Amino acid sequence: MKNIILGTIIFTGASFIAMPTLASNSPDTTMASAPSSVVGVAPDCSREQRGRFSLTDDQLEKLHAARLQYSTSNAPKMAQLKILQEQLTDTLSKAVVDKGAALSIQGEINGLKDDLANARVSMTADTSTIFTPNSGNSSGIGS
Repeated sequence: MKNIILGTIIFTGASFIAMPTLASNSPDTTMASAPSSVVGVAPDCSREQRGRFSLTDDQLEKLHAARLQYSTSNAPKMAQLKILQEQLTDTLSKAVVDKGAALSIQGEINGLKDDLANARVSMTADTSTIFTPNSGNSSGIGS
């Protein structure tokens, strides 16, 4: 029993001693170390370093703008979906479950999910024009 306790104490002490050393050797992953001009892909990256799509700067800007527009235009629906999901959880967790209320909330959730899915497909179709056959696009989008 003494050996187990002693071993645990030694292991814990060694871990606390080694942690600062391990942390200092790990790469810095905080955003504070990145230059403020870097958003997404560093401008000095080669096309090969940008990933399998090898998009130009103009294509990346258009894609970012389309995604931002999708996010901002659908934010109210996403927020309402989250609220309804929480309401459904509350309704189903009560001692006496009101089946009609739960089904009503679930119907609203289904409608919002349908709207968001259609908006996502629309955004994908709209952004497919950004991709060109020579952009290295191997996903089949825009071809």
